[in-house]
Amino acid sequence: MKAPFSRAILLLFLSLNVLGARRVPWATSRIQGSPEKPSKYRLERIHPGISFTNPVDLTYNTNLARWFVAEQGGRIFTFDADGKKLQLAADFGPLQGRDGNLYAITFDPGFATNHWVYLCYVLKSDLPDGSHVSRFTVKTESEPSIDMGSELLLITWLSGGHNGCCLKFGKDGYLYISTGDGAGPNPPDTFRTGQNVTDLLSSVLRIDVHQKSDGKNYAIPKDNPFANDAKARPEVWAYGLRNPWRMGFDAKTGDLWVADVGWELWELVYKIKPGGNYGWSVFEGRQPVVPDQPRGPGPIIPPLKDHPHSEAASITGGYVYYGSKYPELKGAFIYGDWETRKVWGLRADGDKVTYSELLADSNVRVVSFAEDQNGEIAILDYQGGLYSLELNPRATMPQDFPTKLSQTGLFSSTARHEVAPGVVPFQVNAEFWNDHASAERFVALPFETTINASERPWKYPTSAVLARTISMEMERGNPASRRRLETQILHFSEIGWGAYTYRWNEAQTDAELVPLAGAEEVLRVKDSLEPGGVRVQNWRYHSRTECLRCHNPWGGTALGFQPEQLRNGGEDTLERFIADGFFNPPPREKGKKLVSPYDSNNELSARARSYLFANCAHCHRDGAGGSVPTFMNYELPLDKLHMVGFRPIRGDLGLKDAKVVSAGQPFSSVLLFRNSAMGRSRMPYIGSYVVDEQGITLLREWVYSLDPKSGTSNANDLLTRLREEITRPDANLEKIAANNSATSSSALALAHALTHSSISVATKERIAETAVKSSNPLVHELFDRFLLPEARTVVSQAIAPKQEVLALKGDAKHGAALITDAARLSCLQCHQFQNTGRAFGPPLKQAALNKSRAELYDNILEPSRQIAPEYVLYTVDAGEDEQLSGIIVKQTDNEIILRDATATDRSIPRKSVKSLTPQKLSAMPEGLLAGLPAQDVADLLEALAAEASQQ
Repeated sequence: MKAPFSRAILLLFLSLNVLGARRVPWATSRIQGSPEKPSKYRLERIHPGISFTNPVDLTYNTNLARWFVAEQGGRIFTFDADGKKLQLAADFGPLQGRDGNLYAITFDPGFATNHWVYLCYVLKSDLPDGSHVSRFTVKTESEPSIDMGSELLLITWLSGGHNGCCLKFGKDGYLYISTGDGAGPNPPDTFRTGQNVTDLLSSVLRIDVHQKSDGKNYAIPKDNPFANDAKARPEVWAYGLRNPWRMGFDAKTGDLWVADVGWELWELVYKIKPGGNYGWSVFEGRQPVVPDQPRGPGPIIPPLKDHPHSEAASITGGYVYYGSKYPELKGAFIYGDWETRKVWGLRADGDKVTYSELLADSNVRVVSFAEDQNGEIAILDYQGGLYSLELNPRATMPQDFPTKLSQTGLFSSTARHEVAPGVVPFQVNAEFWNDHASAERFVALPFETTINASERPWKYPTSAVLARTISMEMERGNPASRRRLETQILHFSEIGWGAYTYRWNEAQTDAELVPLAGAEEVLRVKDSLEPGGVRVQNWRYHSRTECLRCHNPWGGTALGFQPEQLRNGGEDTLERFIADGFFNPPPREKGKKLVSPYDSNNELSARARSYLFANCAHCHRDGAGGSVPTFMNYELPLDKLHMVGFRPIRGDLGLKDAKVVSAGQPFSSVLLFRNSAMGRSRMPYIGSYVVDEQGITLLREWVYSLDPKSGTSNANDLLTRLREEITRPDANLEKIAANNSATSSSALALAHALTHSSISVATKERIAETAVKSSNPLVHELFDRFLLPEARTVVSQAIAPKQEVLALKGDAKHGAALITDAARLSCLQCHQFQNTGRAFGPPLKQAALNKSRAELYDNILEPSRQIAPEYVLYTVDAGEDEQLSGIIVKQTDNEIILRDATATDRSIPRKSVKSLTPQKLSAMPEGLLAGLPAQDVADLLEALAAEASQQ
């Protein structure tokens, strides 16, 4: 009876504290605003006396001098230009049915005489003809209303998750209609319609609604690009779009601008061309998604502008501005984002962007744009209001954001790292891997404010702060050598979370705010387990946007301060915070609690799932930008993760019978490869540059435990055999390395064998020296870490920042010398330059053609971001454990000719090919710019630009 009695007393004590206790208030906060210059504009509520429920579209009818607002549930309201005389013009709900949605409204150019209005609505999901565009007549005898009995159905298409449903008339008088791919987000493009012009999905359609033809209530304009193509739908004007959400015409040029909601990485803006192919789902913008699927007619056109998910997550198209209020914005396409609530302006000369600017940060869920009677922009908020774009009076005010950690009010003594009253330390159950660094965490709520934990995600008060100081032992195993590297701060303001990094000085007395773009440092840590006794590792002080890619709203932003991390039994951290009055109301959910992945006393599955949650689940969850339909949330059961037994969609990395997780077979599991590798195939891609050997051992054992009897060889027996073979006195290490690095699966097993403590650092280095000579570039990423730092190819040194490089004038002659200097760069191993080099990758003249210096920098920095179709890397399973890697030079019914990294062509009989798999990784290695001074990089870019300009 003793333990239950004590528990009851504790609960009573905690409940009394919830009601009466008050923590020490944090009264020293000086974190406010932003270190960046405020945006020039802001969004200001207009007609505040009226509000709507989930409005999705608005338009201004100049003939009636009235606004019309369409709600998603089916009601359409109208009111005059002054925001008065609000009335219900139609209730569209009964037409749609219980599951339907109304999406768009537009008026006929000839409305003054015909009184026609067009609506796009969805009856319900998963109907072959569930998406409708219909024409109705507006009654104007008294107050305008839509005659629901006047419907003329024009066109239908498959309804699903992505319906598109934007309606606009062009200068030509034709109706343009956007359609989505008819499916949900995962897997991408379920119906494989993006490149299929035989249906109406994933397209912009163009029809003549003033004529009838071929038994339809519309006609096909004669100049439609597929009007005379028997293998295409003639309505298609352009295609290859995922979910084009709002589009707008340039009233002067007639150009059509479209905002296309991206998948997991990018949000996209296009200027549409007749017959244009915009890539989905071969590409998400410039990022390969399903590169091996059949393609539609015409080349794939890249986006005019792409926003990473740190900037935008659900793009909304707008209008090209020609109002008189802001002359500086004339001719700019004004658009926004539903999720990040930002508004931008964009101009282009042809396909070249000439102006791009963030105009406003807001708390408005931007769902649609319209022009008022004066041509000024109006913005519709899905939360119910209408807004205008106004000058921001704070734009010229001086900023007072703290540039030093000592100025934030978080510490009473920054040099001693002593927190101020009201700043409370806490620990988490499952620390994520931070490249050998350790972390101290703090939470601070100003004065007596509280967190509303009635639902997830929790709602934080304005000026709430979560902070984390990261330290590194500069001699491994010696706590006295710890050096504070950075303190990261998450600050909640009226417009959402901001992320800021402060870099500690050498004296360890204070820390300076890192620039917007972040910073780099190369650390040299004494470590007897590393080649040469020194661990040379790149340390990234992350940019504001990089921080928010992980601290995203889908993961709850405040990643460590969550019930999964705070509930730990015994002396429960979450209960302590509840007792101290941090919550009102307190959290009610009883979710699973994480465990320490590195504590072997915990159950294996719980350790592995906690590891994945802490390191991966902030991105690998529904909608959070993880690029694959695999989820790693701890609260989900294993069979809901789309992980065990699922084929990878971002490349199989050459693994035999690859699965994301192959139960019982770790060396066929992409998850294990990505955590064991460095470079572009590494996961996590942001936040880690060093392999976690304890972590990958944990994941390997967990994968094996899922089905220890599967396969023909026991994974643990294989590792034991490899270790014994390596440690024999007469071992031929070069032969062992060559025999076990021919395929990705065998190389992964060998790399894991090398992690055993029985194998010396020198032995690992000798094996790695041979393994990295493999013609498979993916193998390099597994063994690079076993080499001396100066011999590594994967990035281990700082990279000159883009802004610094572009500010310098380049020397083309010196840049050409760098390109041909094999000791510094390896360009000619794969490329041809000035009539010399190897023909594996594209000639550098071709690769640099029509690219700016900024684009060239991006392509070298991230070679996998955009891969030309003819240079996609393929792996070929030719049977009998033979796997080959290279680019396809030629394919026939009888053979495949594959060119490997040595530029050697090999003919493979088609009948012996078991699988042919495209990879999402470029054969070009990352890190080529690592260690180069900014001037050298500028010279390199200048040489490439000069080569491309040669006739």
